[in-house]
Amino acid sequence: MDKKQFLRELSDALTGEVPRQVISQNIAYYEEYIESEKALGGQEEVIEQLGPPRLIARSIIDAYEAEYGPYVGESNEYVEPPEESSSFKSSCGIYAVLLIVAAVIILLAVMRFIFSIPGLILLVGFIIYILYFRAGRRN
Repeated sequence: MDKKQFLRELSDALTGEVPRQVISQNIAYYEEYIESEKALGGQEEVIEQLGPPRLIARSIIDAYEAEYGPYVGESNEYVEPPEESSSFKSSCGIYAVLLIVAAVIILLAVMRFIFSIPGLILLVGFIIYILYFRAGRRN
């Protein structure tokens, strides 16, 4: 099988299964690959090593469907995955900001208590308590 026949079979296998842009990108890639590898070995050897064009086409189709879903339509355009609604995105942003503000307020309240005199006394007492019982369990 020569390069033209290989590329034609690959193109035929992809037609109708993926957008024209995907076909063009892959044909250009394999054409360039065969040309660059031709210098290292014969063209037929390179094509043999690639395998059957229909098998390559199947892997391209599977990769496309995994990323974008099944190709539908005659528009020759990528089928974009459905986006989340904008109200969902904006409400998540609002909740995230509110959560961060609440965490900062709680942290400030805890820090204010800890660095007050009664808070420091309780903190030192807690540390001594922990150290005493940890030391008691080692013996």
